[in-house]
Amino acid sequence: MNKKLRNKIILFTIIFIIGVVLDQVTKYLIKTNFELYESKTVIDGFFSITYVINTGAAWSFLNEHTWLLTIISVVSCAACSYFLFSPKYEKDNIFYKLGLSLIVAGGFGNLIDRALFQGVVDFLAFIIFGYHFPTFNVADICVVSGVIGLLIWMIQEDRANKKQLKGSE
Repeated sequence: MNKKLRNKIILFTIIFIIGVVLDQVTKYLIKTNFELYESKTVIDGFFSITYVINTGAAWSFLNEHTWLLTIISVVSCAACSYFLFSPKYEKDNIFYKLGLSLIVAGGFGNLIDRALFQGVVDFLAFIIFGYHFPTFNVADICVVSGVIGLLIWMIQEDRANKKQLKGSE
């Protein structure tokens, strides 16, 4: 096994384990210390911990379609893993590697919930400028952070391509 692949596997494994364990431990703490729909204010008018089970995706999109979301999660985790480890899509960029690894960790964390509870345990509830933002969890933070990482990588790639095109004129 070459050094690059070994380092990528180590990075992925560390991110995956930390992401999934942190997600599952926080969800366990919520399930064992809160009643369903119980809410405790942390910062009045801004942040509370509220235990809910979401049978959909963000904003309860595809609510009650856990089977479809389970399939989407499995396919997404498999696709991200493929792009991360396939020599065909080798990218020597930390944002690319972190992004895909975080998406897999978050997807897997929520996949565990869907398999065990037919819905995802959410508990982080924010009110921003009077708007009740959808309640979310650590796995969701991983997925969103991973997407941000991929967006940063894409912007870097676009700038490098534009620079290369300018230089060849």
